Amino acid sequence: MQNATGRVDTYFPLDISLWLPLEILENCDLLTIEQELELKADVAATMDMVSEESLDSTELELFNRQRLRAANALGSTDLGEDAFRALDEAGSTAGYYFRARQIAPERPEMRSRLSESDLRRAENAAGYLLQHRDRVADDPRCTRLLLNCFWAWKTGNWLFDGLNQPLPSIEEDRIRALEILLDLAHASRDEFQPRLRYLRAVLKWLIGSEHEALVDFRQLARDTEYVEAKRVLPRHVISDDQGNTVTFSGVVERKIGEQRWAIKVRELGRSVDLVAGRWHDDVDVGKELRAFSIAFNYIGPIASRPNLASS
Repeated sequence: MQNATGRVDTYFPLDISLWLPLEILENCDLLTIEQELELKADVAATMDMVSEESLDSTELELFNRQRLRAANALGSTDLGEDAFRALDEAGSTAGYYFRARQIAPERPEMRSRLSESDLRRAENAAGYLLQHRDRVADDPRCTRLLLNCFWAWKTGNWLFDGLNQPLPSIEEDRIRALEILLDLAHASRDEFQPRLRYLRAVLKWLIGSEHEALVDFRQLARDTEYVEAKRVLPRHVISDDQGNTVTFSGVVERKIGEQRWAIKVRELGRSVDLVAGRWHDDVDVGKELRAFSIAFNYIGPIASRPNLASS
């Protein structure tokens, strides 16, 4: 299951991973409080990984069934100080996860912007987990929740909520987000999903680790070539601190494939791909192009007209 989850961004591996802990919670009466809360944390964290927007009708039906079971099995997860201390002394980080989750905003079923209250809650939850980062960095549940809350706090958007979403605009925030992702990659091991590998490559590219990022993009492209139909969709776009798309200019350097070119971005001093099918004008070597945005997919950074890179 972990290997499958690490290779594809579909719901089915997550559905499989819910069955065992839910079965145990529903049918076993011999669990200690620590064991019960660990299983509940596993279930809650797995449910939080699901983006309903990306589910087809079959996957959504399966998820709704599991959501009902999970609601019944989880019950109350409010932790008293004694329960939190017992978990911590037993080496469990489930207490930190539940406390942060109680602070964090609830992600709605349908796409929406975060409210001011949501942003405050995301900031507080991220701050709590960052405060205890030395304790929770090896727990993928806590680190994934930290990533989601940090991203919401810094961009005003839910992570992976639609296409052409804004990226953190401040270098310090990009570096911190990458650090969280690196913690998550270490904690998740074989369960590190393609979309998280993609985001890691994007952040590496943004902070200047271009060669390493392009190596990651090439490997991701190979790994998802036959299993991820949506890998070429533009998931994020470089944006300013208000979430508005930033535009660039540059010169077409060379042709690198059928209907595919490399363009040197003047403001960044780096090259990105340009797909002629996403461009209104004729493209040729030496042509000056203006007012394009830079979006990212599983293949790498791509120049695009702003009107083609809008949500």
